[in-house]
Amino acid sequence: MTNLETDLHRRLSEMATSVRVEPDLDRIVDQTSVASVVQRPTRVSSRPRWIMVAGGLAAGALVVAALMLRVGEHDRRLGSETPTKDAYFPVVSNLPDGLEAPLHAGFGVPGNPPGFSLAQALIGHRDGDTISEYIVIGVATQDVDFSGVVGHVDTVAYDSTNSVQLLTQSRLSVGLSGNVTLETLETLLNVVAPTATADPLTFQVPPLPAGYELIAQTPAHLVSTVPVPELSTDESTSPPLTINVDFNPMPALASASNTPTQVRINGIDGWTWEDSRNPAFHTVAWTAGPGINIYVSGDLHVDQAVAIARDVRFTDETTWRTRYQMHDAPTGPTTTLTVSPPNTPP
Repeated sequence: MTNLETDLHRRLSEMATSVRVEPDLDRIVDQTSVASVVQRPTRVSSRPRWIMVAGGLAAGALVVAALMLRVGEHDRRLGSETPTKDAYFPVVSNLPDGLEAPLHAGFGVPGNPPGFSLAQALIGHRDGDTISEYIVIGVATQDVDFSGVVGHVDTVAYDSTNSVQLLTQSRLSVGLSGNVTLETLETLLNVVAPTATADPLTFQVPPLPAGYELIAQTPAHLVSTVPVPELSTDESTSPPLTINVDFNPMPALASASNTPTQVRINGIDGWTWEDSRNPAFHTVAWTAGPGINIYVSGDLHVDQAVAIARDVRFTDETTWRTRYQMHDAPTGPTTTLTVSPPNTPP
């Protein structure tokens, strides 16, 4: 048994004070759609869908326009470093030296069922500028894609992360994921699951092991199904590059698939990590505004990915469409976003 597991067994016998999270289901993304587009095939994953939600990245991409962007082509940076509910569309003015690729502007489609509610917490063990161990804890209304048996723990092992999920008698899905052992996750699951309630949708944060801290906790919220703006290169382009916007009140750190290292993005704490299967593939993620996470990822050196992240600015949809030559008109009102309060530990 690891030191962490030993500490868990010792400390989890003392239940923490309940942290009640009252759902505020009116503070969600307005599900106003945008122009009609054609969907790319999505990747199939065995990971339970709500745990994918914790990961943050859009499940698919809808590409509707393209613009060739070369180094130095746009010297004037358009937009603001901070997104707002009306201006959260990403713009990149300059790519790092050595990169030259066509960028496509489009919309990603979150793979979430309508009416799917989720409450989460993120705990972690800091080791200098890195999070050496982290765990995402959540309780959700039953995932329509999760056909688990009541009372049975579903486990999934990945290269660098593991996850466990349980369907309770009250038809709630309780799940944990992180770069710790399955045994550790199962130990925590056995403590968290009995505290999960449906009305209000909440759970108790367990006593934290030595060295761990509560990084963030989000209230119950409806998971967004609104198409989100993104910039990307062609799948055949080398190096591939994607800039995703994700509507999620959980900080971007919760999306880490490997040990994340802290980095500053325009005055905001961001995180970078490499893919466990492809060390050349790096992701930079940061919470640019309340409920708005940004991800820059691709086969890039970490310094290149960070440079691109620091160049990202945000503008309104009309300006974004004009810049990236998107001439198709929206089928409805311009998409707007209602954001939640910033994530701060209790």
